[in-house]
Amino acid sequence: MTVDVSLVIPVYNNRSSLKKLYHETSSLLNQENFTFEFIFINDFSADDSLQVLNDLNKSSSSIIVINMKHNIGQHKSIFHGLRYVNGDCCVILDADLQDRPESVIKLLQSRSGKYEVIFAGREGKYQNSIRMLTSKIYKSIINKVCGLPKNAGVFMLVEKDLIEKVLLLRVRTVWINVMIGLASNLLHVIPVKRNYRINGVSSYTSFKRLKSGVAGLYCALSYYTFPLKTAYLDSIKTDPILSVSSSKKEPIT
Repeated sequence: MTVDVSLVIPVYNNRSSLKKLYHETSSLLNQENFTFEFIFINDFSADDSLQVLNDLNKSSSSIIVINMKHNIGQHKSIFHGLRYVNGDCCVILDADLQDRPESVIKLLQSRSGKYEVIFAGREGKYQNSIRMLTSKIYKSIINKVCGLPKNAGVFMLVEKDLIEKVLLLRVRTVWINVMIGLASNLLHVIPVKRNYRINGVSSYTSFKRLKSGVAGLYCALSYYTFPLKTAYLDSIKTDPILSVSSSKKEPIT
């Protein structure tokens, strides 16, 4: 059976939202007659996220669970998820339900064949004022470096052909939305309202946000300024994975 869309979802301590995310999103996809698969990447969660994912996996053949041996971060987790995509396109989103399942349908219905990426342009106040300001400044800088839309995050739809380009990109660190901006100029943005986090609190401290911002800039600058004799991403592909709960395909190399 062909798959219309693969949903790539990094998971870190999201036990309380996983069932709701899966059931609401899969219900909407079924209503709209999309065939789909969920690719969850458990990034060495400290809570019971893996158990919840394994239980979901037992109840549905549309779920792939990638379980990392140690914590590698959101963007590397997404990178590994992209390697297992079977769909004609994929939607990348967080597991905390700040991005609503209805917005996944909105992204899918916005496909026209003209764009390789459709970003969910975030609207509304979904974090505190200081975080909103620092995020806006950082994204303005990234926009100048690689053309990424100023209101784009990791919630996006990516066409299959572009996924393969991104997996071959020669950069020195992984930052998925920056890599998307480097790999394509066929970008589009649709407005999507983002909610405050429903369950738990963000694991991103101010220090982590600063560190991740620097990593994003480094990813973009390394593409332009550092010629590589060997592809850094080849080493990322050897990150230790404890298990993959699917026999559908081998990862894209």
